[in-house]
Amino acid sequence: MSRAEIADPEVLRAFRLRLSGFLRDTQTGLGGVVAQYYAVEERLRGELQSHWKSQLRRREEVYNIARLKYLAAKDEVDAARRGRGGGKQSCDDERLDMQRAQRKRDEAEEKLAHIARWLHRLHQDGEPLVGRCRNHDLGLGDLGDKALRALDTMAKNLDAYHAVRLPPSSAPTTAPGGT
Repeated sequence: MSRAEIADPEVLRAFRLRLSGFLRDTQTGLGGVVAQYYAVEERLRGELQSHWKSQLRRREEVYNIARLKYLAAKDEVDAARRGRGGGKQSCDDERLDMQRAQRKRDEAEEKLAHIARWLHRLHQDGEPLVGRCRNHDLGLGDLGDKALRALDTMAKNLDAYHAVRLPPSSAPTTAPGGT
């Protein structure tokens, strides 16, 4: 084990101050990671998933209405072609409306599938990392507290040692044994 010879307790106090700052920063960082994980999970599960579920229901309803309008228009066009009235000549507008509604409905389904995949991935990959961050945070907290207490003790002992030492003016000027 290596040894350091430190004569000035201020060196220990300066190191203690830096160690304390490091521990504070790592605790903030590790705690922030855990908080960020839960914030992302809440946003995905709470806000985005419920938003896109309601969008899917609404868009499904719009698609069904557009589909019914298209089928009714198609029947009118077919009836007009068979000679049963002057009806519509084309149902292209209704078909385009239905296709547009279908694309929007499909987009909402895709968004929900993406959210489900990200929630699964977040749970699979993120949950173990959250546990590790917590463990590191607790470990650093425990070890850091021990280290800070040890530095305090060393600085106090060094202060006490310096207080007990003889001042330089009262030190003997001749070597023991007398010459």
